[in-house]
Amino acid sequence: MPVDTRDPTECTRCRRTPRGPVARPRSLIIVTVWLAVIVCAATPARAHSKLLQSVPADRSVVGESPSRVRLSFNERIEPAYAELSVWVDGGKQVDTGDVTVDPANPVAMSVGLGKLPPGRYTVRYRVVSVDGHVVKGSLTFTVKPPQGGKRTP
Repeated sequence: MPVDTRDPTECTRCRRTPRGPVARPRSLIIVTVWLAVIVCAATPARAHSKLLQSVPADRSVVGESPSRVRLSFNERIEPAYAELSVWVDGGKQVDTGDVTVDPANPVAMSVGLGKLPPGRYTVRYRVVSVDGHVVKGSLTFTVKPPQGGKRTP
């Protein structure tokens, strides 16, 4: 009697391996890997520090000189690398240089100001967020002259 040498998992009609229990786990693995790739790609990357608020606000006009400029970020900043300065339109730095990151609120930093004359001021900042990325930017505010007063540079 002849011995049957055909593979028992092979289909006798079309000579292909059937989609049975062996094929399902492989398909499940492939689908799972693709879903993981899609989900990871669709998830936004962790954002770096972002300026949430400033006092005075960006492009604001204030009636009198503020005593400090305060910035608040969306995540903790590294105090050792925090930079904050205020410049008058003519290019002169006018802050007191006492940049501080609030120990009780490590997302906030400030710098002191003397009495500022009316004019336009630029606030420049540079921070390192806890994830190690450098974030820098600038904003402006204007101190308006008193009612009936003259504008001084």
